[in-house]
Amino acid sequence: MGSLRLPEEIIREIIVLVRTVPDSVFLAFPADGCPHWMHTGSSGAGTAACAVMLRVCKQWLRIGTPLVYRKACLCTTRHTRAVSALLKAHPHVERAVRCVHLEGGLGCEMHTLARRTPNAHTIYISGHKGVGESVAGLERSLPC
Repeated sequence: MGSLRLPEEIIREIIVLVRTVPDSVFLAFPADGCPHWMHTGSSGAGTAACAVMLRVCKQWLRIGTPLVYRKACLCTTRHTRAVSALLKAHPHVERAVRCVHLEGGLGCEMHTLARRTPNAHTIYISGHKGVGESVAGLERSLPC
């Protein structure tokens, strides 16, 4: 049985429908840590469903990865480091990042991440900082 090849436009629309988080939800700061939408998604699908979608085939991964990182939410230093490494390895993804929601991970990697997201136009920074968490990277990233 041959594989069915969907047009890229259809694949893009499927991923957008599952992954789109409204700005009002994305930019809200929850009182209990990481945003609820990261786990359930606006459509109820959540981050795990998006990860499964991107594993369908290489075509879905290529089309979907920039869409998933269009709105990036960083909760920990480890997550910031991982996203920074992904952006370094895949320059087409770094151009796709438009909004960044910072719940944590504001250390050294934050500066690297800021340099790798030239098209980001919105940055929301949570006022809650973990014990012992550095903000040095954030300080270096923001203009004086």
